[in-house]
Formats: sequence, C-alpha cells, structure tokens
Amino acid sequence: MVVGGALMGSRMEPRIVRVGTFRIETEPRGTCLLIRNRDQPGVIGAVGTVLGEANANIAEYHLARRKGGGQSFGVVRIDEELPAATLRELEDLDGVEEVRQVNFD
Repeated sequence: MVVGGALMGSRMEPRIVRVGTFRIETEPRGTCLLIRNRDQPGVIGAVGTVLGEANANIAEYHLARRKGGGQSFGVVRIDEELPAATLRELEDLDGVEEVRQVNFD
C-alpha cells in the first residue's frame, strides 16, 4: 500500500493526501485503520457496529471513493489499538476487502 504525503498551510503541517490511487486528506497521528472496501450500502455501518461492540471509539472517519458502485477507501482514527481478533472480524465483513492498522505516534 503506497501512501503519499504533503506539508500543508503556512504551518507546514503534515497530511496524508493519497493512499494507493485514492485521494484523501487526514493527519498522520494516533492509531488509524486503513480500510479498502466495495462502495455499497451498509459497509460503514457494519464497520461502526464491529468497532462499537469492541468498545472502540471512532475519533474521525475519512472516506474517499472513485465513483459510485466501485471501491472506497477509509481512514478511521480510533482512540486505542484493536486486538487481532477485531481486525479479523472487520476483514470478514461483507464488502470489506482489506484492513490495516497503523500507529503514527
């Protein structure tokens, strides 16, 4: 997975601006889930349900998509790292194609 970055604004703050072929803007900080999925109804809700059941708090959810019905990519900032079992549960969701957990701290 290729990640592109940039320094933004007068304060030159770092931002992730691309993941693979998806354009997205988010700060590289904390624990994030990188989720590639099919662009279909219910995927974001299912991800939120799994995270809620794991008592994981979503701090931010950034989403990018190529075009309706294709693929989407999400960067989900959470307050704490998830155990491997929860990551597997996310990967097993209908429509989810790939999940990676990254800690930028």
